[in-house]
Amino acid sequence: MSSFLNRNIVAFLTLIWLPIACMQSACHAHFPWLTIDDEGHALLYFSEDPTELDYKLPEAVTQAVVHATDGKSKPAPLELTTIDTEELKGRRSTDAIANSSVLTTTFTYGNYHGTLLKYYAQHLPPVGAEPVKLPEELTLQASVAPAKTGIEVSVLWHGEPIKGVGVTIIDAEGETFEDKTDDAGKVSFLTQAEGLTGFVIGHTIKSAQGEWQGQEYTSESHYCTVTTNYKRPTQDSASTKPARYAPLPTAVASFGAAVCDGSLYVYSGHTGKPHDHSRDNLSEGFHRLKLDGQSQWESLSMQTPLQGLPLVTHDGKLYRVGGLHATNAAEDEADMHSVDEFAAFDPQTGEWMALPNLPHGRSSHDAVVLDGKLYVFGGWTLSGDSDGEWIDQGCLFDLTTTDSSWEVIPDLPFRRRALAVGHWEGKIVVLGGMDEDHSISQSVDCYDPTTKAWSTLADFPGEGMSGFGVSAWNAGDKLFASGSDGVVYHLSDDGSEWLEVDELETPRFFHRLLAAGDRELLILGGAPLADAEHLNDIEVIELN
Repeated sequence: MSSFLNRNIVAFLTLIWLPIACMQSACHAHFPWLTIDDEGHALLYFSEDPTELDYKLPEAVTQAVVHATDGKSKPAPLELTTIDTEELKGRRSTDAIANSSVLTTTFTYGNYHGTLLKYYAQHLPPVGAEPVKLPEELTLQASVAPAKTGIEVSVLWHGEPIKGVGVTIIDAEGETFEDKTDDAGKVSFLTQAEGLTGFVIGHTIKSAQGEWQGQEYTSESHYCTVTTNYKRPTQDSASTKPARYAPLPTAVASFGAAVCDGSLYVYSGHTGKPHDHSRDNLSEGFHRLKLDGQSQWESLSMQTPLQGLPLVTHDGKLYRVGGLHATNAAEDEADMHSVDEFAAFDPQTGEWMALPNLPHGRSSHDAVVLDGKLYVFGGWTLSGDSDGEWIDQGCLFDLTTTDSSWEVIPDLPFRRRALAVGHWEGKIVVLGGMDEDHSISQSVDCYDPTTKAWSTLADFPGEGMSGFGVSAWNAGDKLFASGSDGVVYHLSDDGSEWLEVDELETPRFFHRLLAAGDRELLILGGAPLADAEHLNDIEVIELN
């Protein structure tokens, strides 16, 4: 796998939820790229990403023809000069061109171990500019358009949208992430990084057979690269929601949070840089904010610093359930351990009380209280450098008695983590997450505590990463949930669909969605999908 496609995908996805296999990317490290330099000249070069201009030029690239157009007139070939310096090994147009020009090229690279490699390269106007029509000879081509805090890419194959094609973004800060196109040939990426942004699109035809320059091939690999400039859209100040509550004391993701008796509580979580995992990157704070719009955060008695844990309430007390603890120093290899801790906090006394340990050390799970019983589903057990043991059992604890112990709920129809748990119509709802094959799930499973039977409800909306690191909470008689697409939904009364409630100012995942009464939802902290710093804000959605 190419280094530029590999180095940050793994780092990003291990952010606060720890190891998963990165998605399959283009299998070759170098691609042709087209851009326009600071002096207005077109550049064609061959490299791992659009910022590296000093890799040697293959013969096929030296013979490629580059066309330029304003998107309306017929594309015209450019006269190019070969440059071989320490800064640039590539081809540069003799004359300057308009910065708004569209650049394209396509060529066959060769027969590579039995597969015919074909390359297509584009340079497009900035994201948000008027759409342009690309030459038909670009059998594989893409266009870009603004999306919520990011970019939407549309991919065409022979002029028609194509589903399931892998698209990788390389943002202006060099971070990468991959996803696949939907039924309409589209895929969206959330990014905060402004500047030159690149995409690699790969499409393989396994059944293609033929001969090229006397050599037979049995498949075709088509790769399209795209460069464009991205600038975050400015928000109309009149539409920006004013901050109603003080921001979190620390920018944090994958944390525990709950509302109890008019106050908001936040327990620990992952802090610092997204890719760092150590005891230094676990918040040592347990804080409370009175939800009167005037108060500031109060520091409370803290116990084990953790991430990947739920915090729930019952009868005026808070309960923290499991989580992930790090023992390593910042400069050492990550040494992460799922804990079996279960403890209650009494806001009146400010003291913690240890309760019977969970049946397993568990993290990246979620929990909910229904009719005085605490239900826990999902997650895995991490121990040191292990790959993690996926947990295939749920468990419950009766909070209404003083001598309760954990009961196991066997035979789950799923194994998922980074999911959300809520309740609906007297049943437990488990939604989203990632399965043990590292696939993101939109599934919604429903458990009836009376019959102990499982059923399914409408899939959670969205594609790509939208079901990963999702959060859910109940307000009034409705179940609400939000994922990384930045939309808050509620489950319909009959469970047949999810209805859109509102959109967030900043899409995020590994956040917490909570209810402040029956008329107000709070969305706390979390991480933007584009590998940016964690968030410390509190967004508010008013319910009708």
